[in-house]
Amino acid sequence: MQRWSDSRNHCKRHRTEEMQMRRRGAVRDGRDWILGEPSLADFGIYGSMSPLLTAGETIPKEFPWFANWVERIRQIGR
Repeated sequence: MQRWSDSRNHCKRHRTEEMQMRRRGAVRDGRDWILGEPSLADFGIYGSMSPLLTAGETIPKEFPWFANWVERIRQIGR
């Protein structure tokens, strides 16, 4: 029984890590949105970043793709 549980946990952890890598790369690879259109994935990530952005932190110039993505998210709320 323990082996089955360990195997399931390993698969779940692997899938989670894979999804995180896909999300990180989605916008960087030129897609406008993480899942192809605005979704909870975009809003969730933006929500975790927004306190820094609201406090005046700036996005480094090395990450123009991220700055563009943030601006697209902000435009939804306007």
